[in-house]
Amino acid sequence: MATKERKVVIALDGSHHSEHAFEWYMSNFRQENDFVVIVHSFEAKSAAHVGVGADVKALSLMLEEEAKHCEALVKSFNKKLTENGLKGEVKNISGKPGEVVVCVAHDDQADVIICGSRGHGTLRRTFMGSVSDYIVHHSHVPVVVCRHKQHHHHGNAHRKIPKQRKEDKHTKSTAPNGQERSNIKDDMKTPHVSQRDQRTTGADLRRSSSTLVKEDPDESQ
Repeated sequence: MATKERKVVIALDGSHHSEHAFEWYMSNFRQENDFVVIVHSFEAKSAAHVGVGADVKALSLMLEEEAKHCEALVKSFNKKLTENGLKGEVKNISGKPGEVVVCVAHDDQADVIICGSRGHGTLRRTFMGSVSDYIVHHSHVPVVVCRHKQHHHHGNAHRKIPKQRKEDKHTKSTAPNGQERSNIKDDMKTPHVSQRDQRTTGADLRRSSSTLVKEDPDESQ
């Protein structure tokens, strides 16, 4: 009994992230009955990309260069299919990458989508989104996102956290006034008051935040 053909959509854009996704498919997911649809999408440039009042000739050259670039990519993708003995086709479609991949998978009744990930950090994914995020949230079929090992850790993952120095009970610290103070328990004692100060009456004393101040006898007269 012949095995039913499995249709696999692989999103490629020429980056090493997408190349990793293709390599992962070849090493871990490939089956003899697969029909591979390589999808490449591009957003056609217009005058808006080069500014208002752009030179028509400059825009024409830009579009020509982009067409050549896409043609070269399609050629290289077809070569991948041939060299690896894969049955399939390459689709080069204008539009937003995520939307194009999801639409192709839907129209071709794909069984699975395989794509790479650029490894953006959480903050960037939240505000900018990514092609892989879009595909995962909008696809009607299973999606395999292949993250490149060297891009698995990002953000603060590579930052070295300095070891916290163990404080000794006699370690000196700096007070708000810039003077050094000790962490010894004596610091917690009440301010020292001389016998002469102790003989003064409550009327002769004013309280500061932590210091007892004695009035000058001459000022009280």
